[in-house]
Amino acid sequence: MKGWSGQRQWINTASWLARVNAAGPLARACKPDRRGADAVGTDGYVLLGRSVPAPERKQLAESGLGATQLLRALLSLPEAHLA
Repeated sequence: MKGWSGQRQWINTASWLARVNAAGPLARACKPDRRGADAVGTDGYVLLGRSVPAPERKQLAESGLGATQLLRALLSLPEAHLA
């Protein structure tokens, strides 16, 4: 049995779009309740294993997105695909 092939098979336009599209149902199923800077800091760290990069952290914290949309945005960050 072969494991993860990686590289272009993991990061390409089709696989990226599929993972971003899957982030919506996953975020809804999680029923998040945090918003703003708290969600970006806490949920972002849990998802990425490190802090969300500063420019993205600021933009997301100030976005006014609801909890589910914010979690979807975090799951859609490039860093989440490489975590």
